[in-house]
This record gives sequence, C-alpha cells and structure tokens, in this order.
Amino acid sequence: MDSNIDWKHITKHTQGYSGADIANVCREASLMPFRKLLMKDKDIEEIVKMESQVDVPLIMEDFIQALKNISKSVSGEFLLKHEKWMKAYGNI
Repeated sequence: MDSNIDWKHITKHTQGYSGADIANVCREASLMPFRKLLMKDKDIEEIVKMESQVDVPLIMEDFIQALKNISKSVSGEFLLKHEKWMKAYGNI
C-alpha cells in the first residue's frame, strides 16, 4: 500500500458504513490495480501470466474509485433506531 493514503479522507467518506461495507470498499480498492492492467487489451494467456506478476501498491485513487462504487448499506434512520435501542436495552 502506498504510504500517501489519506486515511482521514477515507474515514470521513465512510461515516455510517458498516464493518462489512468498509470491508467491501477495501476489497474493491484492492482489485483496482488488476482491473487497470486488464483494460490494456490483453488476451487470455497474458491475463493468466499477469496473475503472478501483480504486485502494485494500492494508491489513494484506488480508494477514491472504490468509494464511488460502494455505498453504505445501512440507512441513517436505521442507525438512529439502533442507537436508541442500544441506549434502552444494550446494557442488559
């Protein structure tokens, strides 16, 4: 992973995301370097050879693109209901 990842930007843009949503963002970002290589008109033999050669660090742009592709799966309304329930019953 590139050392210039702006984690504050990522955390700001994942407010309200569930743990599974954030895992999906990370998974999506991790596939970006491979997708970029596939866009270069490769035939199937070249793609198979590339699998062992893909060692490209994730960059901030990979996360930005992943955030465009993955949105939160839980609504703000549900989060408020959950918070209210936790205050009422969460310490039992």
